[in-house]
Amino acid sequence: MKQVFLLFLVSISLAASAQATIRYVDKDNRSCGTGVIYCDFQTAFDAVGPGDTIRVRNASIPYTGEYDARVSGNQGAPITVEPDVGHNPNLNIRLNMWNVGWWTIQNLRWDECSTNWAPETAIYAEATGGAGSHTGIVITGNTLNCIGGTDQSNGGLGRKGYDQAAIATSSNYYPPFETLTATITNNTISQALEAGIKITHNHGTVVSGNDISGTRCGTTDGYRNASGIFLAGGADPADQPQAVIVSKNNIHDLQTDVDCIEAVYGFPPGINGGGIYCDAGHDGDLIEDNTIYNINWNGPSIGNNRANGIFWENRCNNATIRGNVIHNIRSGTGSGIQLAGNNSCYDSQGNQVYNNTVYDVEGDAAFTYWHYSWNNIVKNNIFGTASTGNGWAVNAGTINLCTGNVIDGNQYYRVGGGSMTWQWDTTRTSSFSTWQSLSGETNGQFLNDPAPILNDPAPTQPAPGGKKQKPRSR
Repeated sequence: MKQVFLLFLVSISLAASAQATIRYVDKDNRSCGTGVIYCDFQTAFDAVGPGDTIRVRNASIPYTGEYDARVSGNQGAPITVEPDVGHNPNLNIRLNMWNVGWWTIQNLRWDECSTNWAPETAIYAEATGGAGSHTGIVITGNTLNCIGGTDQSNGGLGRKGYDQAAIATSSNYYPPFETLTATITNNTISQALEAGIKITHNHGTVVSGNDISGTRCGTTDGYRNASGIFLAGGADPADQPQAVIVSKNNIHDLQTDVDCIEAVYGFPPGINGGGIYCDAGHDGDLIEDNTIYNINWNGPSIGNNRANGIFWENRCNNATIRGNVIHNIRSGTGSGIQLAGNNSCYDSQGNQVYNNTVYDVEGDAAFTYWHYSWNNIVKNNIFGTASTGNGWAVNAGTINLCTGNVIDGNQYYRVGGGSMTWQWDTTRTSSFSTWQSLSGETNGQFLNDPAPILNDPAPTQPAPGGKKQKPRSR
């Protein structure tokens, strides 16, 4: 009986394998449109089923257009889109995955650096419209250059688009809730518009091992923005946590403010964003072991620029931010790490920031509590300021708007040595002992020589959790 059952399982497996088809997109092939050779992506997308692979072949000119995937794969039998063996086609397309699951987009090349205008997003996935939740989206090993084309200016008004980023995933963040779970790994993204990767209301999505550089500013929100990774949405407490993991990404050399403002000149001075930027609601994320560097927004508009290595803004709560290395950040009101609640104590709460190495920062401060901040824990980090600027280590000027914040065990230094500045509530001081008295940071250290900690830049004591509490009445 056992042998009969095993034979039955084997026959099912073989049947599933037999049903899978390799299909080809090959627009230069005179035979395209016959059999499994297709002239365009849409015809191939409409024909696929679970387990199928679509292989893309070289073409004399890049593939263009916008194409919609509306058929799902299965767990264990995803639909895969990849280059054909020995081929490296150039895509100038927007690939949409609408309310589908179990698709893998891998090892493809988008190079739009010789194109004036192209879709602002290359790969997009969305779950919406009452279609339920979807998982199994894998976007890996792709190369995406100059997505959107070279016309960043758009007559000085900048480019704006729905979920504008080289790679974007989104789902509905108000009832009825739909969620999308994706894995976005090992992609190389250069000179995207507004963001390399944008995640809106995903649950459990993993963004890891990507190299993102040169992000150019866009204007979707009505002002200049540029970020490596942007997390947005998910503001309804009934649909939390999102628990997105952002780890081991390399984010660097974003477009300078001078170049941004030269291209996008139809707005007042200033640019907003940074390496990893969360805004408008996220909960329970893990931001870990990322490297962020070379954000130089210190041109003529420096006083209006808000560049941050990690920028955790309005209603982004209960995150763990640890083990990240952030350096060479230059901006007027930016920071290495900034927690920023806009309107109430609920707008920045429960975040734990520990074991990060932040150095060579010139701006508002190496670390900033901005406006409302409640029950956030900042422990065992290295905060180093640049040799230039005011040497502002921590700005906690609005700390007493809310309660429950802890800052302790951090190590401070200034590149090249010299004095530093701390602010707690209304008191600004260059005395470390005064800072300790005001903040309660009894276990912190001020170091003239940072070499020992930079050689081993991972303090070993984790930050403890905090208790939920009601915000202090104001």
